[in-house]
Amino acid sequence: MHKLTNDNSRLTLLAALSLALVSLVGCGDGLDRRNNSNDDSGGGGSISFNDDGPADASYVRLERLDYRSEKPSVISVLLQAKDRDNTPVDSLTAADFDIRENGDPLPQSESASTLIERKFLPFHLDTVVLMDISSSISNTDLANMKQAVTELVRDSATGQSRLFAGQRVALYTFDDSLTAVKTLSSSPAHIVAALDAIHLPIAITPTDLYGALRSAATLWETSQTLAEIHDGAVVLITDGTDTAGRSSLSSTLDALGDKKVFTIGVGEDANEDVLSKLGTANSYTVNSFDELGPALADIREKLRRYADSLYVLQYASPKRAAEGDADNSDHKFEIYVHGNKNSGNSGRVSGNFNSYEFSNVAPRVIIGGPDQLETGQTESYLADTFWAYNDPLYSWEISGSCELVSNEGPKVVISATASGSCQLSVTDTGHNAVSAAKAVSVRQD
Repeated sequence: MHKLTNDNSRLTLLAALSLALVSLVGCGDGLDRRNNSNDDSGGGGSISFNDDGPADASYVRLERLDYRSEKPSVISVLLQAKDRDNTPVDSLTAADFDIRENGDPLPQSESASTLIERKFLPFHLDTVVLMDISSSISNTDLANMKQAVTELVRDSATGQSRLFAGQRVALYTFDDSLTAVKTLSSSPAHIVAALDAIHLPIAITPTDLYGALRSAATLWETSQTLAEIHDGAVVLITDGTDTAGRSSLSSTLDALGDKKVFTIGVGEDANEDVLSKLGTANSYTVNSFDELGPALADIREKLRRYADSLYVLQYASPKRAAEGDADNSDHKFEIYVHGNKNSGNSGRVSGNFNSYEFSNVAPRVIIGGPDQLETGQTESYLADTFWAYNDPLYSWEISGSCELVSNEGPKVVISATASGSCQLSVTDTGHNAVSAAKAVSVRQD
């Protein structure tokens, strides 16, 4: 909840959202990781997934991905933070950001600046797990691969999900053809059930590794806007190389483009040179399938850090209509990281806005949670009130193909009962009955 009081037209932030950081397993395991980055030592460069430790948050590069200004007077900025080595910086809070308008510092008490949690954003990070089940894979290898992938999505000891907010996982197997085992899902239980049903083919088959990878990389389109933050990665597990010969390595690399691919080569027959080139994000080698766990845990942590390096900073501008023409109300904002050792242009982001029609902000309710469920899936949804001046008091209504499991004020838990759609609506009676609604599609498992 973001609570504000109006004191001589000054906004006071009493509470703010913080980014939800998921506690995941890290690895200091001596895995053989190949560095595949083409680092740009200038003012930017692609994100690097090669660093095993946390980023150096004392030197931060900021990249503005999108921004907008909207009535009544809200500025929203989507940005990414990385260090001098392009490692994702995932530890920043709202208090770490300094905002200036027309060069003048804007105190947080006036701006009510906050970072919007990922669960409230139109965010998806799709993880496609691509598993080799060609003739060289034994039943023991398959069992070990299943167990390792299970641990990627769910803690077997506690049963708790290891998926972070907005993450979806798909399972595909390949030999001489690609088979969809489970399309993109946010349900660990359904993912594991599909994983358990995988069996090895009876026939002796070649390995169409290149074709499988090319197809898997088409399963998402990357978008980095405030309207849609959508990215993905392929996690390839194989003990060999391409033997089908339908595609070449060079044409496959061209087809992958800037898609993120993590490769794991298992055993001595895995072609490390080829997998290193295909691993556009990173590549790993392990001796056997029962050693997959640390590599997959490392990949999970790198994806979590990447997701948490994307920030949506929102604030209320105090600027209003200036005298004269609308052009007199043009302004510029700049965002810095407090104490940043990077004093260059890449140490800040900026944008222009016009305040001619700006007015005071009013309470606004939002609902966070997945926009798609599967039948039988149980999921929680959370309400929050921005620009609040009282304690919120929420009232929920659930209709359609879902039923209410529990209601705990800002949080409800629902279960998808049939394919179709369900509608969630919430009203904050503590703020003049301001309300919000969310449509959730439900597909058959």
